[in-house]
Amino acid sequence: NMLGKTMMAFAAFAGCSGAAIALIPTSTSTTSSMWQILDSQQPVQAFKTIFGESGDRGEYMDGYSRQSMAERCREDYKWEKKFGRDCNDFASQRADMMSHLFNDNERLWKHVSMVAFAEHYVLDGDGGDEGETLTTKPFDTFHKQKQSQQQPRNDPIFGGVVLSDWQKLSGERSSIEQKLADFREKGIDYVRLECNFGSADDIGGAAQLGNNPLFGARFDLLAEAAKECQKREMVPLVLIQVPWRETGGDSNDYFKQAIKCFANALRDARVESKQVILETRPPIGVSTREERGLAGTMRI
Repeated sequence: NMLGKTMMAFAAFAGCSGAAIALIPTSTSTTSSMWQILDSQQPVQAFKTIFGESGDRGEYMDGYSRQSMAERCREDYKWEKKFGRDCNDFASQRADMMSHLFNDNERLWKHVSMVAFAEHYVLDGDGGDEGETLTTKPFDTFHKQKQSQQQPRNDPIFGGVVLSDWQKLSGERSSIEQKLADFREKGIDYVRLECNFGSADDIGGAAQLGNNPLFGARFDLLAEAAKECQKREMVPLVLIQVPWRETGGDSNDYFKQAIKCFANALRDARVESKQVILETRPPIGVSTREERGLAGTMRI
């Protein structure tokens, strides 16, 4: 899924309790490391560099798990009719398809500045585990493209990875740390950490985000995972999902409380504020049906 002009908000905000959190991704025309760029450029210019002058460059997500990838090949591409039911063939064919997409594709890089890969696309080799033939060919092709910088220097591209098991950090620290080290070795610029707190019924009110110790532990662990990424000079890109269509101001309350809690957790974990990217969806407080009825200029 490519997020271009309709990309979810990458926000800058002043965290509560005195924690100022700058959360805008950056880039320059002279370096290719997102970490170095975030450290050296002013946020306004950096935003324009990475997303384009008018915000028309975004992120391409290739974050499918093995099972999800096979399901899409079967259900969306209808590849069973062409290749049979063998998932190994699906993986091989899709690797070729995605590699072709990333190979010297100027039209793609005109609209895409970031590509996030599933873990197995970055770390697995031919054969994979369990005898699979899923390869790193798409990522390898992308990485070569990034190194060659065939696209104009003022339109850099960055490689990311979706760390799906970051919540295991507390219990399996050594394995997560090794995985992050492997990502760094592969030239990864940023690591996606996605945290969905569920529905309003799941949470039980915006105040619970700050009062319930279980939610507090998740914020702390999320900040700790961000810090682990930063230790290896990879930028944590954090997606926080809270109810955003609740009426009567509830959506605003969920949003404000989540940002406050996360800002405090980042401060406590001593996360470098310049090297964090926050992705979220601003609260709207109307239903899908109501949103469809809004004038185009009023819609988010």
